[in-house]
Amino acid sequence: MAQVEGALERLAEAQVRTEERMGRLAEAQARTEERVSQLEVAVTKLAEAQARTEERVSQLEVAVTKLAEAQARTEERVSQL
Repeated sequence: MAQVEGALERLAEAQVRTEERMGRLAEAQARTEERVSQLEVAVTKLAEAQARTEERVSQLEVAVTKLAEAQARTEERVSQL
């Protein structure tokens, strides 16, 4: 009988430890999910910033092309003088 009681006591203690570990795992999972959520927000912001950068580069390319054309016209006029 004492052996059965001892086994039940050890089993109960193991159950408590298991529940504690499960609690810690649940907390870790919640932290992981929060971090993933934060990373998703960061990636979205980076993608938006990249899109703005690409748009600005495109605008600058147009401006450089216009400047090059203006420079070519200026050089043409100067050579005609």
